[in-house]
Amino acid sequence: MLIGLGILATALLGSLVYYLFFRPDPVMLAPKVVVIPLPTPTFEVFVPTEPTDFVAGLPLSTMTYGLTTLEEMPSSAHAEWPERFAEGWTLTYEDGSGSMVTVAAYQHYHEEDAIAAFEELWNRAETEAQAAQPQPTPEPSPSASPTWLVERLPIIAGDTQVGESFKTIAMITTVSEGGEGVDPVEVTEEIAAIVWRNTTAVFIMTADPSVIDLLFLEYGV
Repeated sequence: MLIGLGILATALLGSLVYYLFFRPDPVMLAPKVVVIPLPTPTFEVFVPTEPTDFVAGLPLSTMTYGLTTLEEMPSSAHAEWPERFAEGWTLTYEDGSGSMVTVAAYQHYHEEDAIAAFEELWNRAETEAQAAQPQPTPEPSPSASPTWLVERLPIIAGDTQVGESFKTIAMITTVSEGGEGVDPVEVTEEIAAIVWRNTTAVFIMTADPSVIDLLFLEYGV
């Protein structure tokens, strides 16, 4: 009996010595990092020749959408825009399947001008949203076409706020003229617009509501 206890004690002591002094360090396996690439356009995008510094800083693609056209704002745009701007451009992006995104980009001389332009656009959006709301009735009409005004949000670069943004979603009805003997067809669809300011620049992105938020986040300006 004593011999058995002695053997057991020796085994336990040996295990303790091994655990304290000779046990190998645990093997640490490096974590596996899987990089999922973002989708890119499946066609060759339009690259402007001799762009201005402002245009050169705008994305050529965003997700599967690639730049297809770039047009300078006409002179009439200076009278329509709330403030004086240095340059303005209309950029059109497509994804190859017929879906389209437009971005109106305005560069102002001073940040104060960009702030004033953004505030005027916000005020217009508020007025249009209120006017588009259907009048209250006992049974609201399902065909009503309101405009929704989304809360203003800050634009942050690093730790600094460089501007603000807001989004509207409206029901837009267009009429396609039919050929001879064919009645015109009305088509109603939702169109979303995000307006944002980044220091001296103001942008208006128009796209389908299902994709505009992701496009806006990836646009990066």
